[in-house]
Amino acid sequence: MKKLLCTFVCVIMMVSLSGCTSESEDLTSSDLNEISETSSISEVIPENNDASNSATVTPSEGNTAESSTTTSTIRYTITLEDTPTSNQTTPSPANQTSSAPVVSEHTHSYSPSIVRESTCETGGEIVYTCSCGDTYTEQTPPLGHTTDNGVCARCGKSIVNTEFIEQMAATAVNNIMAVTSTQIQINKITYMAGPVESCSDCSYVILVEYFEQNRLGASIKQSKEFFVINTTPVEGTVMNGYSTTVSEYMQLSNGPRLDVQTILSRL
Repeated sequence: MKKLLCTFVCVIMMVSLSGCTSESEDLTSSDLNEISETSSISEVIPENNDASNSATVTPSEGNTAESSTTTSTIRYTITLEDTPTSNQTTPSPANQTSSAPVVSEHTHSYSPSIVRESTCETGGEIVYTCSCGDTYTEQTPPLGHTTDNGVCARCGKSIVNTEFIEQMAATAVNNIMAVTSTQIQINKITYMAGPVESCSDCSYVILVEYFEQNRLGASIKQSKEFFVINTTPVEGTVMNGYSTTVSEYMQLSNGPRLDVQTILSRL
């Protein structure tokens, strides 16, 4: 009898245990430990607030007795975030220092030093130096000759004032045309810088060569000298036979030429 009673009690306990099986999806401690190694649980909230911890009664099949089974269903939502390592630190802007060097402002003040002075024909050079050691070089242009009366007042060199000679040559050609009855054709105009032996006070001597027709219609080559005194060209025949010597004339005839078209454009 005792054996049957014990057997009956065991059967009832086994049936009760099978009906009370929990359907909850609780996380085990081992699962949480595995998650915490890589991520942090930022929020655990029930997914269904209305049905949290609700108890349902399910009648057993084939049993008229009112046996009830209580089941609790709780669902969780787990959000995982990356866990920063403890060794990583974010520097604040206040701790950041600029690596650019601090340069103090400096205003240059240069002092000139003449290395080579300019002359009439060559340029000069000036070096400017600042107190900080910075330097730069400036090239100065030549001064150029003065052309007063064909002699440079700065260096004393005999200088040809081409523009002045061209004007004097144009005046000389006008003088020839004024005393010539026929039309002339200018052949060559040469000059020589003065003074010369026969004219100590003249600045230039101008020789004009031209062709003139005679009474028979033949073309004859002519030449006339003009001594430029100050700013006036005077013909040599007007000066009481005042003419150049043979050596001066040869030098004059082989002297520099002036452009004939330039002279005629000044008439």
